[in-house]
Amino acid sequence: MDNAFNIGSYNDGAGNRWNGFVDEVRAYDYSLSTDDIQTIYQTVSTIASTNLMAHDKFDENSGTTANDSGKYAYHGTTVNGDFSAMAETGVSGNAVKLNGTNQYVDLPDYLLDPEEGTVSFWFKANTLVGKDYIIGSGTSGTSRFYFGHNETALWVVEPDDTNTSIASTALSTGTWYHLLYRWKSDGTSEVFLDGVSVGTNPSTTYTSGMKSNALNVGSFSEGSNNFFDGWVDELRFYNYPLSDAEVATRSSEFSP
Repeated sequence: MDNAFNIGSYNDGAGNRWNGFVDEVRAYDYSLSTDDIQTIYQTVSTIASTNLMAHDKFDENSGTTANDSGKYAYHGTTVNGDFSAMAETGVSGNAVKLNGTNQYVDLPDYLLDPEEGTVSFWFKANTLVGKDYIIGSGTSGTSRFYFGHNETALWVVEPDDTNTSIASTALSTGTWYHLLYRWKSDGTSEVFLDGVSVGTNPSTTYTSGMKSNALNVGSFSEGSNNFFDGWVDELRFYNYPLSDAEVATRSSEFSP
C-alpha cells in the first residue's frame, strides 16, 4: 500500500474534498478487537465531554501573564499591574486581586462560544459599592455579555441585552462565592451560585459577536469602566454546558 494517504481528500487532493472536521486520527499495525474499539470510543467520548477551553488558575507570583493551564494555552495579560502586587491567597494557591480602579486581566476574545458553553469561577468582593463587572465582554447591544454586582444583588447580562438571569441573593464582602453560568444550543441558560440554581432564561439569542469582543476579568470592553474591587480565582471556560453533576463538582471543589 504505497499510495498517498490523505485526510479530507484522496489521490493527493485530486478532488472530492471533505468539508467538515476530523479529530483523533489513529493508525494501528494490527486489527482491533471489539473490546479495543469500545475502549477507544469510551476514551475519546470522555475527552470530548470534558472539553475545557481555558483554565486560568491565577497562581502566578510575578510578571503580567495569566497562564492558561488548559491544552490550548489561551493566556491572559494583566493590565495596570503585575502579579508581584496582584497575587494574593485564593481558593487554591493564589488568586488575582483587582484594585477596583483600573486593573483587569485581558483574555483572548474567542473563549465565548456563541452556540453553547459554560463559564465557572470563584470570586470575593472587597467592596460592594456601585455597579462593578467581575467578568465582561462587549459594550452594548446583542453581543455584550457580563457578570456583575451592585450593593444588593449579583446579576448576569446576556447577549440579547436582558437581565433575565439574575441572582437576587445579596452578596457579602470578604466571602468567596462560586459562580457558574451555562448556556445551551436550544437558547436556554442558567446561573448557579455556590451550586444552587439562582436564575434561568428560557430563550436567549447568542450571536457571533461573542467571539470577537474583548473579554476581561475585572472590567469590560478593555477596561473602559466599572472595575471590580476584589479577588477572582479558578476561572474556567468550556465549550459545552456542564451537567448538573458537573456543576456540583465544580462548586464543591474547594472549601475556602
